[in-house]
Amino acid sequence: MISLFRNFRPLLSGLAIAISVVVFSGIPAQAYEMWGRWSGVYGYNDRRPPVNFTFEVTQPGVHFAGRMTEPNTFGNSRARFLYADFEGQVNPDGSVYFIKFYDGSGNVGHGVEYHGRFGNRGNALKGSWRIGNAHGWFTLNRE
Repeated sequence: MISLFRNFRPLLSGLAIAISVVVFSGIPAQAYEMWGRWSGVYGYNDRRPPVNFTFEVTQPGVHFAGRMTEPNTFGNSRARFLYADFEGQVNPDGSVYFIKFYDGSGNVGHGVEYHGRFGNRGNALKGSWRIGNAHGWFTLNRE
């Protein structure tokens, strides 16, 4: 898997500030971490129907990684599903950034950038995605 954070070294003081911001804001510290299984849907900014997907965090935390599965709606028709790995980061303010990399299933192998923000006390995430000039929206809900 491609590592976005290969050269990242967490700063303990920054982590302490982030934890204190989350704890003292009344939101549990784990609310601003990605963990567990999520159900999602993404849509396009045109008339195409939305696509449901699953989002499984296999490396939880502020810097997270995992695997996504979605029905094949645009790849080679012999593949029933498309699979992608993702890596991302949660910021202390509840904003989230991640990139998913399709693994070649259905002959699909590009990356997609996602930007979102936590809501519902850390149990939901909403935002937008972009691939070059193509863009749309997404939502995730913790299962």
